[in-house]
Amino acid sequence: MLSKPGFGDRELADSFYQALFNRFYDSFDSPIQTLLIDCQFGLAPSPTGVQTFFILAPNMAIAEELTQRIEIIIKRTSDLMAGIAQTGICVAPQKGSDPESSPGRSNAPAQYMLAKIFPHPSTSRCNVD
Repeated sequence: MLSKPGFGDRELADSFYQALFNRFYDSFDSPIQTLLIDCQFGLAPSPTGVQTFFILAPNMAIAEELTQRIEIIIKRTSDLMAGIAQTGICVAPQKGSDPESSPGRSNAPAQYMLAKIFPHPSTSRCNVD
């Protein structure tokens, strides 16, 4: 007989993911850790069911810096998280952004997140030269 999921199962899953994300963060040298310190991390399937590791950057500048270091990020993700086939670098809309700096924008919060998805090499072997 299978046990029913309970509050303890949720706590265990949260603890596991927090430890995994901490290990991911700790696996980098100081310059990349500095970029990751204010980021949030998550795992979710894409609309097509591909398991994806998400890094949610606090702003576009950090997202761009992480994108420039995507090869090492993908390597560490692959080493630590078997079964993850792609990594996404995301930026959430800025809350309370200054409408003066963005002509035509209202004070209403943006509704969409920006993301760039990077497939891991093992999922794109057909592109090998």
